Amino acid sequence: ERLSGSVERALVSIDKRVGMAAKLLHALSAFVHRSDQPISTFNINELISEEYILLERFSKLAQVDSVLELGEGLPSLYNDPSLLQHVFYRMYALCLQQLNGGDSLVIMTGQHEKYTEIVFRLIGNSHATFRDLICDNLSAAVKKLEGNLTVDTRVDGCTGFLLEIP
Repeated sequence: ERLSGSVERALVSIDKRVGMAAKLLHALSAFVHRSDQPISTFNINELISEEYILLERFSKLAQVDSVLELGEGLPSLYNDPSLLQHVFYRMYALCLQQLNGGDSLVIMTGQHEKYTEIVFRLIGNSHATFRDLICDNLSAAVKKLEGNLTVDTRVDGCTGFLLEIP
């Protein structure tokens, strides 16, 4: 019994440290994007997967289920990967702010016509609107990517946002 109390205190301490690390990561993530990075060719699924690993903890802390569904056979993009990481980070964070514990965030990559798509679906009690997500110069960043950010109306019963990148 003495050991279990010690283990429990250690777990509480670890949980607090993880929470602090997550907050630091949140602050540092804002600095991830650098506009001095050159335009380059990159795999969208690799970029999104790497960033998702860093951001997934925020969903867990908010008790929001998050799912990443990567489309297969997507072409490489020639664009600004750092700026796209920044846009993805902001979209993820803004979507998460709109959700409650027990809700879900599904992120999917795919392709439609000439665009590679990143879809954010908010499932649950979210009352998010397009206006909620377009702030902090996000529309300017999307424009620099030569992309589009719109409401995704393809699925009923959830709020969806569609980021299209050429």
